[in-house]
Order: sequence, then C-alpha cells, then structure tokens
Amino acid sequence: MDIDPSVVVPHGWKKLASIYADTAKGYKDGLALFTASGNHQPEFYHFCGGQLDVLYLHLHLAHRPSLTGHVQADLPDGAFFDSESKSPAPTPEKPERKTKSSGPSVAEAITEYVRSTTQSDNAVQRLLLMQKRDEREEAKDKRDQMKAEQEMSLLRFQEWTRISDRMRALRRELQHEEDPEIISDLTADIEQLKRKKDAINFI
Repeated sequence: MDIDPSVVVPHGWKKLASIYADTAKGYKDGLALFTASGNHQPEFYHFCGGQLDVLYLHLHLAHRPSLTGHVQADLPDGAFFDSESKSPAPTPEKPERKTKSSGPSVAEAITEYVRSTTQSDNAVQRLLLMQKRDEREEAKDKRDQMKAEQEMSLLRFQEWTRISDRMRALRRELQHEEDPEIISDLTADIEQLKRKKDAINFI
C-alpha cells in the first residue's frame, strides 16, 4: 500500500476499518513466514510483500508490545527459533486472548477518530458561517454609509440651491429699492445668506 504523508484523504469509519483489517492480515501473514522454522532472513521486510504499512505496524509493535493484543495476530502453531542460527532473534511473545481489553479497542479508536474529525469539520463550518456573517454585516454597513452620504449631499445641494435663489431674488429687489433703510436690510440679508452658502461649500 503506497502512502503519501503529504496528502490528506478523509475517510469514514468503515473505510478506516477496512484499511486496518487489510494491514492486520498482511502483518499476520508476514509474521507467520517470518517466524517459521528454517527462516534465515533476519528482516521482517522480506515477508511483508512490500507493504510499508505492514512493516510500520511490525516496527510499532516492537516498541509497544502492549498493543499486540489489539492486532489479533496470533503466532502460528509450531513457530520457534532456528536452532542452527548462532544469534537467533527472540520470538515475539504470543498475544494473549483477553475477555476484556485493558485499553481502547480498534473500533473505539476509529470511532474516536471519526468523532474528532466530525467535531473539527463542524468547527470549520461554524467559522466559515461567522466569517460570511461578518462580511455581510460589513457590506451592509458600507451600503448604509454610502446611502447616508448621498442623502446628506442631496440635502446640502437643495439648501445651497434654495439660498442661491433667495440671494438672486433679494438682489433684484435691491436694484429697484430707493429707501435707504430697506436697502440696508436687504444688503444685510444678502450677506447672511452668502455666509451660509460659503459654509455649505466647505462641508
């Protein structure tokens, strides 16, 4: 089985169970040949059919023999050391059949993996939903701000137009007015409107 550790392929528990079953079978078959009488090959690799996952399982169990019981790979009957070998490798201990496992079973481990993966996927979905919600709110705020600015610009323009019209009307009255007091009042009104108009121009 070729495994590329750089590629992450999500599997359900059924697929994981199938993969594990194939690996465990390959390990059991290889172990039977490796420990058979007359074997002079010191490396387990020669008996795993090139399956790296089977080799990794063998090496892992060599470091953690307490997990051997979960693999369910009993040694075949008649397996023993080669008596002619000068430096025989120790025969792996035959796994004991337990009525009740002291640690988590393979099924429990797979279930826990699936549960953790599901929780991780749910967390990612929640983050994506929150991100989309924030993006929608930000877009709405921008639209509201643009609308408010447009309305304010329209109000300023309407006020500027109203003041300009009023100033033109007062100037026409001023051209035909002869009473000094009225002329003074009209001039003062025009100056006041001019200041308001200038203030609008600077907003």
